[in-house]
This record gives sequence, structure tokens and C-alpha cells, in this order.
Amino acid sequence: LRQLTYLVSTVKLDYEHNFDSLVKLNAIFAKANYGFKYNGIIPEFIDGDYFEFIDLCHPLLDTQKVVSNTYRLYEPYRGIVISGSNTGGKTVSLKAIGLSIIMSYLGIPIIASKANVPLYKNVYVDIDDNQSIEDSLSTFSAHITNINSILNTATKDSLILIDELISGTDPSEAQAISLAILDKIKEIKSIFVITTHFDDIKNYSYNDETILLSAVGFDMHNLKPTYKYLEDSIGSSNAIEIASRYFDDQNIINNAKQYLNKNKTAQEELLDKLSKAIEDNQIEKDKLIESQQKLDRLQEEYESHLKQFEEEKNILKDRYLKELNDYIEDIKNKAIDKLDSIKDKKDTNVIKEIDDLNENKLVEEEVIFEVGDNVRINDNEQIGNITSIENDTATINLRGITVKAKLNDLKKMPKTVKSKQYTERKRYKSVPKEINLVGEHIEDGLVLFEEYLDKANAANMSSVKIIHGIGTGALRSAIRDRLKKLSYVDKYHDGDFYDGGSAVTIVEFKK
Repeated sequence: LRQLTYLVSTVKLDYEHNFDSLVKLNAIFAKANYGFKYNGIIPEFIDGDYFEFIDLCHPLLDTQKVVSNTYRLYEPYRGIVISGSNTGGKTVSLKAIGLSIIMSYLGIPIIASKANVPLYKNVYVDIDDNQSIEDSLSTFSAHITNINSILNTATKDSLILIDELISGTDPSEAQAISLAILDKIKEIKSIFVITTHFDDIKNYSYNDETILLSAVGFDMHNLKPTYKYLEDSIGSSNAIEIASRYFDDQNIINNAKQYLNKNKTAQEELLDKLSKAIEDNQIEKDKLIESQQKLDRLQEEYESHLKQFEEEKNILKDRYLKELNDYIEDIKNKAIDKLDSIKDKKDTNVIKEIDDLNENKLVEEEVIFEVGDNVRINDNEQIGNITSIENDTATINLRGITVKAKLNDLKKMPKTVKSKQYTERKRYKSVPKEINLVGEHIEDGLVLFEEYLDKANAANMSSVKIIHGIGTGALRSAIRDRLKKLSYVDKYHDGDFYDGGSAVTIVEFKK
């Protein structure tokens, strides 16, 4: 044994070094496996005091069930106060922020889509019940002892996390102590995240420009928390509503509501109304965001289908042209083969026609223009009417404006296409700021659109709104193609979210 021990001792340091290396590698792979399993990310470390977590999940909860939230702290705020219902997610939010920051420092991936994390020198925490029978500490005393230690050592480079700031004693005195603690934390200039049920703290935070007051959501219809973090919001505890789900005797709840109404101050009632208004506003905001996302998806699908249609159209066009050229070439070759004998008979006229055909010379049929014809100038989409012809130049009534163009630059339009007869442009005193063309056929819609645009331009309007809807996009494309040709149009673009987005075109006239 002595000899064996001696032999082992000679490689003792090597084994210890190998063991340390294996421990480090095991830890690294464990972190990597955790990040891979839960689709985690490594956050970006930034200068300053402000953090940002997009779609963050608590690292110890089931990612298939947990509600992800976005937590941000930004200028001019130095801290966050989270209010809201019991079991609504305040403590989960606090722990998710704290754990994710510490995990980031340890190189452990966090469960989020994006994150920016500052480098705090210390992270101080006061969470859960720390009462101790051995040390003769009550819940209240334990919290006070811990918070006192935090306030004595924290600096402006620290992060302080406190769950339910002061509890376990008389609520009125607890609120007074809590407000004094907030004053001290602001004096230290530490970054902080605090949860609370106290109305005085909510009111204090609401009136302080350096505190971001937030809440966790509660569904009053189903009497259940939504677990959604609502930035810039106030939350009620909703303790009575939650308790009503557990008491068999609802008279207890009714009596509790009566006692509450007796003791409620005007300030508390106003705070509750404000909380309800903010919560309703957040619900509507979420609905609008969801609708906008749906519209964006539909727009992407439409553009994708349109792109696919254009590609298929070009493929079919190329195929058709190839088949047409092959057919023409085949006919030419057959004609040349058939008429070789004619060349032997020295029929010069036929020979010339065959040679021309062989050289692929195309002779266009001569177009004769007359007064009254509907024509379109090559570089203009608008249809005009010929009023006179002199030599090779035609005078055209084009949208009420007389223009002259070479006959070679004109394209004769079918007489079934009606050209609009325009009179001299006049000024309009009152023109609507928008026109609705939804449901119109393209030709009819363009006629209404051009007449309206003429009136708006003549009335010296700076901009107008053209409502054409989304549909297949044909009317929208036709309108925009026409806008490119109008000299008095400065620019045009989609409406913003509140105007109607891509279902609307805003037209701005040249000044």
C-alpha cells in the first residue's frame, strides 16, 4: 500500500489538473446543452445602467406554458415598481430579471429573443419570507435586517431587487417605512426593481419621473391573472375577486366588499379608475398590435403571391415567344423549301418576298390617323382626342390641355375606348380630402381618381388620401402607375397605421 500510495503521489498533480479541466468542460457543456434545449441566447453586454429583455421567460418554468414578457429600464427612469394582483406574476417577473442577469454573468444562456445587460458590481436581493426562530427574527424584522444591510453597502453601480417592500406589520406604518426606503435608494442612485400592493407607493411612483410604474395584468371577466407585464401601468391587488374563487360562502366576499367601500378614500378610488383605464387601454393596444401583425402577414402573403404570379407570367411569356418563334421559323423553312422551284423560273417578285421573309424583316401595317381618333402618346398613359392634323403633327385634347405630338409617337386606340372630354381647368373652392374607390372596376376607378385629383390640384391642396383597399392589388397598382405620369404630383406613399396602411395611398402635390 505504501508503494502504491507513493506511485499515485507522483502523478497527483496531473490527476488534480485533469479533474479540474474535466469539471470546467462539464460545466461549459452543461451550459451549452441548456441553451440548446431551451433555444437560449447569450445577451449583449453594454455600458451604462439600463437593461432590456425581449420575450424573456423565467428559466425554471416550463417554456411551453410560461408567458414571455418584455422588461425594459431606460432613461430617465432609475427603477421599476411593479403592482398588480396576487399570484399575478410580480415575483416571477422580479426573479426572471434577477436570475437572467446573474446567469448572463456566469455565461449561462437565457431564454429570450434579445437582451442587453449592463455590468452591475453587485446585485442585492430581498425576496420571500426570511423569518428565523433561531435568531428571534419575525418576518418584519428579517426584512428590515436584510434591507438595512443592502442600504449600507449598495452604490450607484448596484442593482436592488425587493419583493413586497416591507410586509408583516401594520400597513400604514409599513407604507411610511417603504416610502422612506425608496427615498434612501434614490439618494444612493442604485438601479432597483420593487414589487408592492401599497397604494401610497403606487401614488409615490406615479408622481416620480425617475420611477417606471408597471403592473401585471388581470382578467376581470374570468377573475384570473394574465401574467402579462404591462409597462407604464398601475395594477390593483384584486384580492377580493381572487378570494371569491376559493370561498364557498359568497356572503364573506359581499361583506368584504362593503367593508372595502367604507374604508376607500377618494384618492384610492381615483387610483383604481386610473388602473382600470390603463389596463383597458393596454388590452386595446394589444388588439391593435395583433391586427397590425395580421395585416403585415397578409401583406407579405400578397406580395409573395404577386411575385410568384409575375415569375410564372414571365415564364409563360418566354415559353410562348419561344414556341411562336419556333413556329414562324418552321413555316419560313417550309415556305423556302416549297418555293425553291419558283426561283428556277426567275420570278423576281416572289424571290424578293422570300428573301425578305428569310431575313426576318417585318413590315408594319401603315396606321392612318384622322380627326376625332382616340390616341395615346407613347410615353404617356393618358388617352386624348385628335382635334386637328397638319402634315405629320397632330393637335390633341389631353385631359383638357392642348398638346402637339408627331404622328409616329401616337398609338391609335379602339373607338370603344372612350376618351374623356375635358373643358378648361377651373379652380374648386371645396374639395374633399379623400376619395373612396373600394369596389370600383379599374377603368371606372381610374376615371373617378383622375377627375378627383384634377379638382384637388386645382384647389391648391397639399395632399389627398386615395382609399383603394387591398383586394388583389390591381386597382392600387393601376393608380400608382398613373401617378408616375402626372407632372403635378410630387410624391406618394402608403398611409400610416391609423390612415389604413397599404390600403391607402397618400398623394402629395408639388408646391
